[in-house]
Amino acid sequence: MFNLFKKEKPKEEGSNLAKEAKIEIVLEKGHISGFLIFIEGNPSSISDKLKNNSLVKTFVSTIEDRIKNKDYEDPRNALFDDLILEDIKEDDVSNVMRAVFSTNNQPLFKWQPDK
Repeated sequence: MFNLFKKEKPKEEGSNLAKEAKIEIVLEKGHISGFLIFIEGNPSSISDKLKNNSLVKTFVSTIEDRIKNKDYEDPRNALFDDLILEDIKEDDVSNVMRAVFSTNNQPLFKWQPDK
């Protein structure tokens, strides 16, 4: 019964936040120039959670895995399915900026991976 009130561990919570986050791409001249990541929930509660370094590291790692596995919507595929000759290369997105926002568009933090 007491397990119902047990608090999630930071790593689990970071992973869950990242799995539930919406990832959108930013396009510049037809190429991905960034990622916008939106976290659902109360902005002040999310800001408090993001003060935990362990949670943030897990969140970032899980988001990077999702990006690597192309777990985001790319509107170019829907619009130009037959016209796109090249698939997105990992190098194209490996070092672009990632920015995290709450659902009310409040900026939370950003990072840019190293090459």
